[in-house]
Amino acid sequence: MILTDDTLKRIKKDPLKVVFRAFSKYIFGTIRYRKGNGYDAARYWHDRFNKYRDSIRGPGDEGLSEKENVEMYDQARKIFLKFCKQEKVSFATSKVLEIGPGTGFYTKILKDAGVKNYTGLDITNVAFSKLKKEHPAFKFIKRDITKSSPPERYDLVVMIDVIEHIVEEEKLKKAMENISRSLEPKGVFILAPVMQRSKKHLFYVRHWTAKDIEALFENYKISKPVTFRNGQIISIKRG
Repeated sequence: MILTDDTLKRIKKDPLKVVFRAFSKYIFGTIRYRKGNGYDAARYWHDRFNKYRDSIRGPGDEGLSEKENVEMYDQARKIFLKFCKQEKVSFATSKVLEIGPGTGFYTKILKDAGVKNYTGLDITNVAFSKLKKEHPAFKFIKRDITKSSPPERYDLVVMIDVIEHIVEEEKLKKAMENISRSLEPKGVFILAPVMQRSKKHLFYVRHWTAKDIEALFENYKISKPVTFRNGQIISIKRG
């Protein structure tokens, strides 16, 4: 295992916490959630969101504090909005699908940006009660994008911090096929993070590159990647 500067800082700050988390992720978690060649994603995310509830550590980085996660996500919000502006996304007029809204970080961003027609698809419905109260005009549907297509076609599909949790190639291929079918002819698919190198990281994390995605979207145009958190953000449009 390669120790990054960030990991070394965490070890120095609280070595016992790092050891406990490593045991939990690499051993206990693998045993508890193993399923076939991957993991039981629905069960894992149900348990994780139940554990953290409204905390941003649920969809975020468990190794960081709440404050550190908030700061990281705030920076991501700025990059996301700037990127969408660059891609000439019209929030107010777009029919929007968000895949993996989790606890609703990007759902709120989309609403604040002017989105009125919104559907959120998530593998778990743990946070749906909260999200429906906060966004009564929005629709939320429990559905696994690696198994089933979205219910309609959309002008804008947003999938942030989800792709790295699809760890099997066949499931990634199926998810991208389902998304492709759900895009309107002039639709835009915003995806992050894509990474510099393809590799399995944890039982529930696998890094995919822009080239991995490009191979699944023939006759589509993929934008130049823009730095986004620890990876990059891209847009995918029909060529």
